[in-house]
Amino acid sequence: MQSNVRVSLGADRFRNDLKDLLPVLPGTKVGLAVSGGPDSMALAWLAQHTLHDVGLRIAVVDHGLRTDSAREAALVQERVAVLGLHADILTWTPPAPVRSRKMERARLARYALLRQWALENGILRVWLGHHADDQRETIALRQAQGARGEGLRGMDAMRTDAEVLFERPVLRWSKADLLEICALNQLPFVSDPTNSDPKTGRGRFREENAGKAATTMPASLPTQVRARTAGLASHPLGHIWARRDGFGAPELRAACAWVRGGHYAPTARQTQTALLDLERPAGRLALFGCVVENRSGGWILVTRETRRSNPLIPAQMEDGQWRVDDRWIVDQPGGQWAFLGVTSGKGIPGLTSRAAASCLTWNGQVPTFDGTRLVWAGNSAVFAPRRPLFVPLKAVEAGDKRAL
Repeated sequence: MQSNVRVSLGADRFRNDLKDLLPVLPGTKVGLAVSGGPDSMALAWLAQHTLHDVGLRIAVVDHGLRTDSAREAALVQERVAVLGLHADILTWTPPAPVRSRKMERARLARYALLRQWALENGILRVWLGHHADDQRETIALRQAQGARGEGLRGMDAMRTDAEVLFERPVLRWSKADLLEICALNQLPFVSDPTNSDPKTGRGRFREENAGKAATTMPASLPTQVRARTAGLASHPLGHIWARRDGFGAPELRAACAWVRGGHYAPTARQTQTALLDLERPAGRLALFGCVVENRSGGWILVTRETRRSNPLIPAQMEDGQWRVDDRWIVDQPGGQWAFLGVTSGKGIPGLTSRAAASCLTWNGQVPTFDGTRLVWAGNSAVFAPRRPLFVPLKAVEAGDKRAL
């Protein structure tokens, strides 16, 4: 009887935590990333017993970095089936042998595989099993690396990629809480040996801190503020027009993160300093690899900072795609890549020189723009940010006006 009460209390607690996330509407789909450990197995059980009329889909990622990884993924699939849920196994096939930064590359590959799986299955949100102990370790590791202030905020409850929303609904649960869910419901789980491998930073941390009291969260962590992006208009070539009225720190941070194409944004201190500089009528500044400048008519333009003399080197991502400047996915990576630059004397019709400056040249050729991508004879590039704005983007229907 007592165990049934504890199970019910666990489910009630989970329902209450879900109120901090976007509503889970009946008839929608939610994806769960399940590794087979106690964290994700408990999350799968909690989701199954608290969500109603919701399509639950499970994904198990096989990174292929250990000899037994395929067998372990199949075992997790079997254990999930006992719960009455089907799990898809996603196998990572690296484009090249992985000899360095294995954990970092595996993490990036995991997100890439989950993103593609979600898109193929009509899933807009994927839940991850990170918990409070993971959060404490993350903060402690960043502190040991010299991070201060906002750098110690840890993992966000929501991680927004360009097409998929990743959420961490048990981020306030301790590992002991999730182990109790597994014990009360007789959920089998496996332990990933890489989690305690002293060759990794997190593994060394766990080995050095075994038996010690848990690291506490810094009391001065800044409050997470979801960016408001009203008044921002994006362009498919990777720059943003914004109305000066109402353009504050959240808008500037969101704009810079999107223009840069990655998951990171300038710090709160950098942003506040930049906003003060922008109060000057002719204000223009460099911030986080972006150029932010006042334009006429009450507009602000945010573009990628460029130096035409610096060659750009394509990098192959964990999903096999090639990116240039971390912003452009290109068809053919070979050849010479550079920014068009503001002093080239050449441009792309419909764009101001500043906006065109961060577009690419390939083998010295200036591209055309077909409305969605840059095009050369035999090649093309599409701007593909891995971090979007937080609201639906409004297209600039008439393109950029040179008068702005």
